[in-house]
Amino acid sequence: MIAQNVIVQARRQLADEQGPQYRWPDKELIDYLNDGQNEIVRLRPDQLLQADGTIGTVSEPAALGDTLFLSDLWKQGLTDYVCWRAFSTDGADKANAEKAAAHQGNYKARVAS
Repeated sequence: MIAQNVIVQARRQLADEQGPQYRWPDKELIDYLNDGQNEIVRLRPDQLLQADGTIGTVSEPAALGDTLFLSDLWKQGLTDYVCWRAFSTDGADKANAEKAAAHQGNYKARVAS
C-alpha cells in the first residue's frame, strides 16, 4: 500500500477532491497518516511482525508515492484516522466535529479488533 491510496480515499470522505487548491494540503494529510501509523504500532505492536518472524520498522512517507509499512488491511483504519484529524481542525463547525467523532470511533474500533 502506498500513501496515496489512503490519501485519495480520505479526500473522498472529506469531500476535498478538487485540486490543486485542496482544503487540506497533501503535507498535512501525510503528517496525519504518519501519526496514524505510529499510533497503530503503539497500540498494536504485533503489526510490525513480518511473515518471516522478524520485526519490521516504521517508515514515515514524505510523499504520496511512498510505501507504507502496514498491510492493506489497515487502509480503512488509516483513512479514518486521517479524516478524524482533518475534521478536528474544523472543530468549531458542529457538522465537522460530529464527522470527526464518527471517524475517531471507527478508527478506535478497528484498532481494538
